Amino acid sequence: MISVIVAFISSIFIAILVQATSSNSLLEGAAIGGIIGILISIVYLKNSLFGLVNKRNFLIAIGDHFIIFTLLGALHGLFV
Repeated sequence: MISVIVAFISSIFIAILVQATSSNSLLEGAAIGGIIGILISIVYLKNSLFGLVNKRNFLIAIGDHFIIFTLLGALHGLFV
């Protein structure tokens, strides 16, 4: 149940950012989402540098976040 709430909250934040940047197309929304995915990946990079996350989990986490936020941005950019 908590993961569904977090998904809705992150979708709302992406929608706000896409609207604030006046992204009116699929590619512009995907670019905003991709940038957010990269920024979140930096946190995982920091954790892996300090040995808190192993390499396999690091690659899974950054791939997952990059894909998810890029798709969210693209969808919000398409339907704004």
